[in-house]
Amino acid sequence: MDHLLDLRNLLPWLHHLGPWAAVVFVVLQIVQVLVVWIPGTPFEIAGGIAFGIWGGTLLSSIGIALGSLCAFGLARCLGKAGVDNWLSKHDFRLLGSLVHHPRLELMLAAVFFLPFLPKKPFCYLAGLSDVKPFRFLWVTTLAHIPGLMLTSWLGHTAVHGLGKLFWAVMLLGVVFGSVAFLYRKSLLAAVK
Repeated sequence: MDHLLDLRNLLPWLHHLGPWAAVVFVVLQIVQVLVVWIPGTPFEIAGGIAFGIWGGTLLSSIGIALGSLCAFGLARCLGKAGVDNWLSKHDFRLLGSLVHHPRLELMLAAVFFLPFLPKKPFCYLAGLSDVKPFRFLWVTTLAHIPGLMLTSWLGHTAVHGLGKLFWAVMLLGVVFGSVAFLYRKSLLAAVK
């Protein structure tokens, strides 16, 4: 699986699969949601490169929605102890107090709306909350579509031009993501 994390290997492999490429790409998106250490953004960008802006957005939306729903269901099956153990291993234990936040759905929408932010822990945490599975799927999928369009666009433009604009948006994403990561404790405290 490590060789697939490199876009130079992933894209030729997807093209080699022919008509099955879309199905395999959706499955890869499901897996990357379930496995916390696999970064999602490179797959979203790869979707834009391999399938274009609209195709990449659609296939990423389907795969990520299914993966998010699986993580949600897995959290319901594992329960609080299992998820707490998993979160503490990956230094997300600060998020645990958000499970019973009165505006959890609004927070989920905000997190899924913003591109480049890690969303996987929130899928597991939502599974521990009182949020209904269909409501979770509806809120997160709709909120995630603009960010998926952006990352698919980034992938598509990386191959088909707009090079300077691509790098400007990527730089903005890296800066925004870095600031959010550096100030994550303050941001979480503000949300609480």
